[in-house]
Amino acid sequence: AGFADLPGVRMDTAVSAVPRSSAGSSAMPAHLASPSDETGRPRVTAGAFSLAREVLRDHERWSAEQSRQAKERAERRQLMRLATDPSAAAQASAGGAASRASDGIVDRKALLQQLMALCDLPEAKCQEHLEKSGWDVEKAVLAITEVDAAGGTVQLNFNLPDGRSLKHSFAASQGIFDVYSKTYELLKDKERVFSMHLRGPRGASAPISKKLTEATWDQSLADLGAKPGEDFDVDVTQR
Repeated sequence: AGFADLPGVRMDTAVSAVPRSSAGSSAMPAHLASPSDETGRPRVTAGAFSLAREVLRDHERWSAEQSRQAKERAERRQLMRLATDPSAAAQASAGGAASRASDGIVDRKALLQQLMALCDLPEAKCQEHLEKSGWDVEKAVLAITEVDAAGGTVQLNFNLPDGRSLKHSFAASQGIFDVYSKTYELLKDKERVFSMHLRGPRGASAPISKKLTEATWDQSLADLGAKPGEDFDVDVTQR
């Protein structure tokens, strides 16, 4: 049974701890049994049922936590696939449009996911653009394009674990998740865990030094202090 694997629950220990009668049969612990009935066998008390219910509740909580973690891992893998595979992003976009056309309902969550896949921007930024455009994805994309064109780009120099140094331009409004996705795309060994550290701009008297983690994914390069026209280094390490 699944609850046998719960921390602190050892079925072999529990069974061996049950006292045996002289005939070799298991005897009910005294604190879980009431006085014997007319057959001489102890009657099960409410304590036994309370213990069983507690074990089942622990198992349900454990199962729910495992399901939640599995769902979060699947969502992260899907986001990474959309960010690094243009064909997957196109399929997601087409699927969302077909779904809305079939039921005639504006699904804001689906529109948000569609814009995130198309523009590689953090969720908060996409929602902001959608709200300003009346939840019209095409208008939101156009607005984002105009902002990027007016704002210029930030140059990131990826210093990779294998010794390569590759450059890539990002809009200042793009999120750190986009930097994470690009790093993953550039790595030769994608199985090993990697970390990133942002330094720059180059030549600045007071450069920025920031470790890029999942906690920064919702922030943009501009949020971290990067400005259009500046050059930054992204040091990538693996372990």
